[in-house]
Amino acid sequence: MALWGVILSVRATELLCASIVLLKLRFRNPLVSGLILGSMSASPLLSLGVSTPITLVCVVVFVSAFGITAAGVTYDSTLQRRVPRSELSRVASIDDLLSFAPVPLSQVLIGPVSGYVGEHELFIVCPVAIIVLRFAPLLVRDV
Repeated sequence: MALWGVILSVRATELLCASIVLLKLRFRNPLVSGLILGSMSASPLLSLGVSTPITLVCVVVFVSAFGITAAGVTYDSTLQRRVPRSELSRVASIDDLLSFAPVPLSQVLIGPVSGYVGEHELFIVCPVAIIVLRFAPLLVRDV
């Protein structure tokens, strides 16, 4: 359990560092860049699934946290630029609802699914699903 605390501390440190770095970065196409960088969020699960040493897991978590932060920053800034100000609150509310509503359901289902599929296999399937879902919006021409 103490090792998980170390991993989360590494992640929190990089989230702060990434936020500072992202203040200076400008992406030509922020939404596409955010989707691509956000796919890095799959790498910590994958590293846990292949029984990577804890030091390497910390490195993977540190690097992936940049992608997670970049995805959030680029998405939020794109939302603010593209959605009319009069609609922004409504759109952001619906976005948050649809983003966070599945979390409790996934937490309820993860135990039974891991018992059925297997824990090791789940650490492989979930990262693949994350990558597919991160890249799916790139199939939309307007993105």
